[in-house]
Amino acid sequence: MNRRTTSIIILLLIGFLSSLYLAKLYHQVRWIGAEQVDSICAINETINCITIAQSRFATFWGIPVAWYGMAHYLFALIVLLLHQRSHPRFSHAPELVGLISFLSLPAMGSLAWVSATKIGAACPFCYLVYIVQLVVTMIVLITDRQQLFSRLMGGLGEMFRGVRDVAIWRVIVVSWMVTMLLAKWGAHQLYAQSTSTKAQTQTSRTTDDSDGARSAEGSILEPYGIPYRGLSLGVKTAPIVLEVFSDFECPACFRNHETLLELITKHPTLFQIEHHDFPIDQTCNPYVKRRSHQDSCRAALSARCAAKQEKFWQYEQMLYANREKLDARSLRDYAKSVGLTLKDYDRCIKDPRIEIEVKNDIDEGKRRDIRSTPTVFVNGEQVSGPKPIDFYEAKIQDYEPAGH
Repeated sequence: MNRRTTSIIILLLIGFLSSLYLAKLYHQVRWIGAEQVDSICAINETINCITIAQSRFATFWGIPVAWYGMAHYLFALIVLLLHQRSHPRFSHAPELVGLISFLSLPAMGSLAWVSATKIGAACPFCYLVYIVQLVVTMIVLITDRQQLFSRLMGGLGEMFRGVRDVAIWRVIVVSWMVTMLLAKWGAHQLYAQSTSTKAQTQTSRTTDDSDGARSAEGSILEPYGIPYRGLSLGVKTAPIVLEVFSDFECPACFRNHETLLELITKHPTLFQIEHHDFPIDQTCNPYVKRRSHQDSCRAALSARCAAKQEKFWQYEQMLYANREKLDARSLRDYAKSVGLTLKDYDRCIKDPRIEIEVKNDIDEGKRRDIRSTPTVFVNGEQVSGPKPIDFYEAKIQDYEPAGH
């Protein structure tokens, strides 16, 4: 095995392991919940793989993007190993791998652009995969410029032969079968983990400080045992009021939502949450200067209609859980699933007064200098971005009544 092939195989192994980690992270976020996931590349709000895994861009044609990476690297490793064993069908395997890597660079560039402009976060492991593709391309196609044309032609010839070559298709099928088996095994492990986590969470919610919340006026949000009225969650007498300006398509807002639910469940007599809409969507928010979330305004209107039937908090959880699918038909399906009267829901959606309510929140957010979501006002003190639960618990001593 020459040095060039050894270098390529090492790089492909790095790319495969990175893709495997990203696939695992994607399923952890979906099965367990972002708040329960600890990732070595969740460094801060900007450099955060979890934010990428939560976004609607984490899948393509319904398949996690990381799966494509795993299958690609498995395919490349197999054909290179067959090449090393002098398999006659894979005489130009290095050139084929280099050409595929070269052709994938525009897709990698597009993903990096989406990450920076649409999601607003960077994923270190994603960028490691991009670098692997670039370096493999350079090693195979550019190291010897005098043979660049012949290598390109060799790679193209191998690719076109592969279209009708049974051996190539066998490698492709094997690559995807291994990917699917790994995914199935991982899903089984994560299902067991998520079941355990949910059981523990359910137990803590029913035993930790719930008596005070259940004695308050208002309907009870199950399984949290917290009273709610309209857009407010928590007891009226709570000394700490959290005014939350949020967007239902925003991954960071979802993480913030999960944190605040955990917070108010642990301290039901100390915190009250008040929801406000600030969709990052030009459809209803004139202060948004570039196209971002395309369904946030529609989701905000639907949630207001759920509030008219005293189902806002149940509906809000449906929106966050399905924030990648907020088209009009899906929103109506979610309304049905939480028990809304669809006739009243349909009438409400067309009511201009609902748009005015959302617009009033947007104007209030602009007046209070909101620049991003989520933004939380803790008894009037502005806090931007999602914060850990410890941050809010530290506020208790500042606002808790004496002798509590």
